[in-house]
Amino acid sequence: MLAREFWDIINRYDKKFIAFTEKQPTLTFTQDIPEYSTGLENGMMAELTYISEQQDMLHVVCDLTNFKTYNKTFEKPIYEGENGAFVKWSESFFYPEDNIVEFFIEAKNELPFEVGQSNGLYKEYLESQSNLTYIKWLESTLLQLRESS
Repeated sequence: MLAREFWDIINRYDKKFIAFTEKQPTLTFTQDIPEYSTGLENGMMAELTYISEQQDMLHVVCDLTNFKTYNKTFEKPIYEGENGAFVKWSESFFYPEDNIVEFFIEAKNELPFEVGQSNGLYKEYLESQSNLTYIKWLESTLLQLRESS
């Protein structure tokens, strides 16, 4: 889907910008997007908090807070750290301290993400405070459900 089409779908009331406060759509990135000056990589997730249209560009603001642990599984050590060693985005000084990432997409370009509803399962995983990774937790939960049925 083109960025312009996405804006047309969500902007039903001719607003300059849209802020998502209670039901934040979840974005799943479908490609690495270093050209947008972020460390977002294919597979990472974030919550969309704000979007606006500015001169044939979409200004996108995302919150990584609920997906920090999940996103680490997609990181690659591509940033130069101290003493020349390469580190992952979350270990670099490029990672935003407030977990907020913003970037611009040309309206004529394809979206670098898919849009879905908030991931309730991931929130359950966080609330469980499990020592398992997210995938292992999902597998364990599924096995428990199968055993109980």
